Amino acid sequence: MFGKMLTVFCLSLLMLCLAFAKEKTDNINGAYSIKENWHYADKHTVTWGQNGQTIFTNLITLSSDTATYNCTNTDSYDCEDITGWMFDWNKLWGKGRCGYYHDHHKDSDRFVWRRCSDASCKAYDDVNEKIQIAGYSYDNSLKPYQHAELLPIFQTTIFPDVQYSYTLEQTEDGVSSFTLKGTDSTGDISETVTVQHNNKCNDYEKGTVQGFYFGGTCKAPVKVTATYESS
Repeated sequence: MFGKMLTVFCLSLLMLCLAFAKEKTDNINGAYSIKENWHYADKHTVTWGQNGQTIFTNLITLSSDTATYNCTNTDSYDCEDITGWMFDWNKLWGKGRCGYYHDHHKDSDRFVWRRCSDASCKAYDDVNEKIQIAGYSYDNSLKPYQHAELLPIFQTTIFPDVQYSYTLEQTEDGVSSFTLKGTDSTGDISETVTVQHNNKCNDYEKGTVQGFYFGGTCKAPVKVTATYESS
């Protein structure tokens, strides 16, 4: 009798843990750096976790080098495109779609970033070294860098060393909303861009969490850092 009760208790506890895991088990909190000549951050665990929330928010601060990196001189790192590197989008944060084990290069939603500190960036304000942000979605294997509707760019540019709020909202009709909020020297910021997915999968809100990555066609020319605070 005791053994049967213990089995029932253990099964109930396991089901509770699994239910929680389907909702939010990301482990992205903390500061992560991408070293020179690396694509990936110096993360100590294999993955960034999983998330099954329809609304997912993180507070993120980017280091000053994310606004000023330069991939022209490739003596100490690898770069496949020394003429167009400034147009590459680096990955910031987001998650896959359509299930925890579904390939994020087939279906996913992420925020991406690139420097905006000279005239190569159309949003450059002629004064400040800033960062450009965009939404970046794969939709049924369609690539965002080949389909402009999957890569909506924020009009707002952000400052390094300032914390901003990033919110991803996914709905069953295939709409993903990317919202950027914060306060900096320009005042209060609040802007949302959206992507309409054609693949309206059943598990649209469930996916592996995706974190900090440099590239694009180049590996990091200098050390860059992102600090995350899950909210």
